[in-house]
Amino acid sequence: MKVKGFLVVFLFALAIACTETSVPLSTSEQLAIDIALIDEFLEANNIDAVKDESGLRYIVLAQGSGTVSPKRNENCVKVNYKGQLFANNAEFDKGTNIELSLPSVIQGWQIGFEKLQVGDTAVLYIPSVLAYGSRAQSEIPANSILVFGVKLNQIGEYDFYPPTGGAVCWFDDL
Repeated sequence: MKVKGFLVVFLFALAIACTETSVPLSTSEQLAIDIALIDEFLEANNIDAVKDESGLRYIVLAQGSGTVSPKRNENCVKVNYKGQLFANNAEFDKGTNIELSLPSVIQGWQIGFEKLQVGDTAVLYIPSVLAYGSRAQSEIPANSILVFGVKLNQIGEYDFYPPTGGAVCWFDDL
């Protein structure tokens, strides 16, 4: 009798567990949701952002003196940044004069920094599919829209370094 009762409870729990699973959204479905959330926020707060076809939204807060923009497959950058989650404004990372090779950063940064010139300060609203997508990263939950305050300090040259499999960045001040 106890085995029969256990079996009924087990089958009931299994049925509930099976009905609560969800099918992950496609990349295009997630992007559409993210864009709608970002655009709704921008409109509700009367923020005029540039809308890139990729889904990235950005605002140049202050223009620098630069006349050239970095290229995602050719350049390194030195930047100041502060990263926050769109959902709750929780800060998850920040840095000052950090050196990055653009080919190795998230797509949202590659696209965003191509829109900036040296000295520009901007806010980037990055849909989850242009960031970490469905993969959680430390303090960043899966499918998180990210907001970055950034300043492009310097553009350098990027070179692939085969012995280490990494990037080498060259800046004029080196």
